[in-house]
Amino acid sequence: MNFKLAKLYDADGNLAARWFVFYYFKNPVTGKYQRFVEYISQKYQTRQQRYDHAREVRKEINNKLNQGWNPLLQNDKSSTSMIKCLDYYLEAKDREIRRRTYISYCSYINDFKEWLLRQNYDKMSVESFNYNNAQEYIDHINKKKISNRTFNNTLQAIKGCFNFLILKEYITINPFFKQKKLKLEETEIIAFTSDELKTITEHLPGHDYNLYVIALLVFNCFMRPQEIVRLRVRHLKKGGEYLQIPGDVSKNKKNEVIQLTPSVKDAIKKLDLNFPGEYFVFGYKMKRNKREIAPTRITDAWNVFAKKFGIEKNIYALKHTGNGMALENGANTRDLQLQNRHSSLEQTQKYLDRFSKIPSERFIKTIPKL
Repeated sequence: MNFKLAKLYDADGNLAARWFVFYYFKNPVTGKYQRFVEYISQKYQTRQQRYDHAREVRKEINNKLNQGWNPLLQNDKSSTSMIKCLDYYLEAKDREIRRRTYISYCSYINDFKEWLLRQNYDKMSVESFNYNNAQEYIDHINKKKISNRTFNNTLQAIKGCFNFLILKEYITINPFFKQKKLKLEETEIIAFTSDELKTITEHLPGHDYNLYVIALLVFNCFMRPQEIVRLRVRHLKKGGEYLQIPGDVSKNKKNEVIQLTPSVKDAIKKLDLNFPGEYFVFGYKMKRNKREIAPTRITDAWNVFAKKFGIEKNIYALKHTGNGMALENGANTRDLQLQNRHSSLEQTQKYLDRFSKIPSERFIKTIPKL
């Protein structure tokens, strides 16, 4: 016999490990058996789901082998089904992007997969999926009346998938390359008023001191909530003199240093930091804890405070306010770029230009009364 039937490797039931179906086919040139592997997608999150799917995969492979199929002669990636290509793409993204981003990608790709199934395109080879099919899908999502931003995010994920398949030599042309992003309306820069800042200063420390320190990190250090929840005790250097942000925390995945203002340093010194270095500074219940929280927990806590004290703006508006006030106080663009950790001065300037469209509160007060 020139083949060995497919079997499952289940890593002794360990769901954190890669499961795969493997089989062997004898190479007529070398006379040795060559192993072939088909991985079980990690989207199957329970053992039973993986065993059920593996059983189907084994059955399909073994039927083909018994019918004379030669995998050595059928190594053309372009004949791979659309669904398998999409699963392959998601598995690759899962290893290179953060969990929250990966969940967003899954949402866009899974919507595409559901559409393929409804259109009976799921078994279509990736090479056969053409411009017309791509336009069909674009027409489909346009009928859903989604926002321009959601459309662009969906298109980016789908285009990225086909660019990945080009890189892996499954196809040579991206069927979505003709599709263009839609124009986005410029979001309004909303800043806190001096009265609102006074309310925060006077009431937030007593309401929730951990949230107050978080607000200062947004206001003075221009940190993003998703970065703040990843901060660990060991990232606070010299007792809170500065922050050393590694690539697995920062949004741009680069090692960075954040300079802390005197008010932030003073606030951090009042935190109890006598915890192991691996503990999150704002972990479970926004306290020092080994359990990480989602950025939405910060939003939830802020909303409770804001509702209690009649504030309608979200916590991220503190970042805009801090930038705007620094600009009004004479900060230079280079310093603002470094504190915002923007990749270029041009990026910072585009951000700051949006402030210049609104006269400052200081200017308004200089206008004489009639």
